[in-house]
Amino acid sequence: MILITGGLGSIGSHTARAVLDLGESVVLTAHRSTALPEYLAGEPGGRVVVEPLDTTDEAAFLDVGKRHEITGIVHLAAARYDLPDPVEYFRAETRGLLNALKAATVWGVRRFSVASSVGVYAGVAAVPWREEAPLPAAAGQLPRHHLAPGGHRLPSGVRRRKRRA
Repeated sequence: MILITGGLGSIGSHTARAVLDLGESVVLTAHRSTALPEYLAGEPGGRVVVEPLDTTDEAAFLDVGKRHEITGIVHLAAARYDLPDPVEYFRAETRGLLNALKAATVWGVRRFSVASSVGVYAGVAAVPWREEAPLPAAAGQLPRHHLAPGGHRLPSGVRRRKRRA
């Protein structure tokens, strides 16, 4: 099963659909709502499992692996958007990522993906947003692009993907 944190968000649920279409089963985590979108609800017997999860709770995160045989992780969950302090938001983002990396290590997961979306543009005033725009350090998502399981750095060639016009 593939664990998709933030799996009921817009990007997460569409990622889940793509993974299901490839023949994999998924465990979707969500911190707020646990209602499946229509395009995931019709899956047969156990192909889609929803687990409520606050990714900053290490013990709860690791417990997911006790209930499911996780073979891959796609980490898409973001910190609570209502945290008014950018430092606390950054801590929550980092804690969630570190818990996902620890879970990958504990569970022996060999496939780990991480992505972020509009959160990287927090504080960028110029619109439309462009891939080459300088990003503020408080964007919260930036450390994700530099970490990999086991404390290894991603190769320097790994960077934000250019969007097609």
